[in-house]
Amino acid sequence: MGIEFDGLDNQKPVSNALKTINIILVVIIVILALILISMSFLWTPMTVKGVSMNDTLHEDEHIILITAWYKYTYGDIIVFNRTTYDDQEKHIIKRVIGLPGDYIRFDENELAFYRNGEKLVEDYVFGNYQSSYMDYSRTEIKNALCSQTGYLIEEGKVFVLGDNRMKSNDSHVYGAIDKTQIIGKYLFVY
Repeated sequence: MGIEFDGLDNQKPVSNALKTINIILVVIIVILALILISMSFLWTPMTVKGVSMNDTLHEDEHIILITAWYKYTYGDIIVFNRTTYDDQEKHIIKRVIGLPGDYIRFDENELAFYRNGEKLVEDYVFGNYQSSYMDYSRTEIKNALCSQTGYLIEEGKVFVLGDNRMKSNDSHVYGAIDKTQIIGKYLFVY
């Protein structure tokens, strides 16, 4: 005369199911933690504001920036901090046109930029910009850009322009930006 414990055999599948659920939850938590950590140190999402990068990027598009261990060169799109006239920090997105030591020159007759004497092929530029692009409110920077020698980009600086030149407030207005202002390099739209 013995006592049978039928319920013990049924607990094994329930126990295995709980272990599987626990493993899945741990994996999900680890993945989420890795995503949050990588967002803090490696990449970050941003939203495009303004039309200065049309037709490459459009207002309210969501982009991913790589914010660590990146290199940039001519033609790359970067985001940098810039203090506005009302002392607010803004994230600005533009294309790299010149690096330290480069001479950038704008030819008013051809309506074209030159880097170190070579005319830039800029098939990403949106629309046809007019000579008025460089005419309004002549500054020291614009005078240098439109001279025969051009504008020299100093060490530690980067010359940037928007793709929609008629609607872009960029290095042709405020000069080359400091490399320390750069937040990251554009990776992709999502």
